Amino acid sequence: LSGKTVSDAQIDIATKYGGRVKTIRVQLGQEVKQGEVLLVLDTKELDIQIAEAQAVLDGAYADMVEGGASFSANYDKAQSDYKMSVSNYERYKRLYTRGAVSKVALETVEQQMNAAKAVLDSMTNQFIAGKAASVMSKQANRDKAKASLDALLAQKDEMSLKAPRDGIVGYRS
Repeated sequence: LSGKTVSDAQIDIATKYGGRVKTIRVQLGQEVKQGEVLLVLDTKELDIQIAEAQAVLDGAYADMVEGGASFSANYDKAQSDYKMSVSNYERYKRLYTRGAVSKVALETVEQQMNAAKAVLDSMTNQFIAGKAASVMSKQANRDKAKASLDALLAQKDEMSLKAPRDGIVGYRS
């Protein structure tokens, strides 16, 4: 009897990205298991992009931490300055009623209090849902850098061709 062997299924596979093949890990007729790496493309340039993206992410994270600490310190200072200016104004007001300081001195202290209040109000108005807008912006930059790095890492993972199911390599081009 003569016959022909026919496979259960034929699955044509190809890499998602073009590039230079770095390593071929299977031979014609070889059995493979699902998920086994069949070939790997060269990722040298992609590795450089990943390193750059990691550096951008590290910088964005540092900016976010520094921005949060800076805003917090400035906000605390603005609150303290305003409290101090209110206290100073009240003191000058009492002294003015007793004739111990001039009207100009009282107005100068009142102007300082109003300026401190304006600074505090400006910083308070930056809050959105309990977070400072400038800090949220830096967090968004960090998240964007993280997403870029994740995309490059996913692309690198796709630079290796993996067996979609158990089988035998029947053709290789």
